[in-house]
Amino acid sequence: MLPELQKLAASEGVQLRFEQLQLVNTRRAHRVFRLGQQRGLGEEMIERLFTGYFTECLDLSEPSMLARLAAEVGLDPEEALAAAEAGFESRWDEAVSADHARGQMLGASGVPFALINGKYRVSGAQTAEVFAGALHEVVRREFA
Repeated sequence: MLPELQKLAASEGVQLRFEQLQLVNTRRAHRVFRLGQQRGLGEEMIERLFTGYFTECLDLSEPSMLARLAAEVGLDPEEALAAAEAGFESRWDEAVSADHARGQMLGASGVPFALINGKYRVSGAQTAEVFAGALHEVVRREFA
């Protein structure tokens, strides 16, 4: 499956370097993402985390790295560091746990997983055409 994902990503101009990834617990990165969402920079933060992890092969378990990436998208690095280092039962960790529980309730069993308009699922690495078809179907069902 990984070679297919690499081909699909390459067709969109994205380099995935699975062979060089640092396999780490990304829970801290999820906390920083939630901070980004709260500050209106969620999309920018998730894109930076994805690029950092899959293309640059950065260690997303390292709080100082997460603070640096957060600063690059306009977040306060000290606040990002605090979110990354927040323990279990912190507000950031509770938000991550809630996201995980919601994903399980929606049927997500792995990544990638996309949820369109809060209820339509697209699982697995799909082509742009599959996503376009899904979006057209959502528009037909919801807005026609």
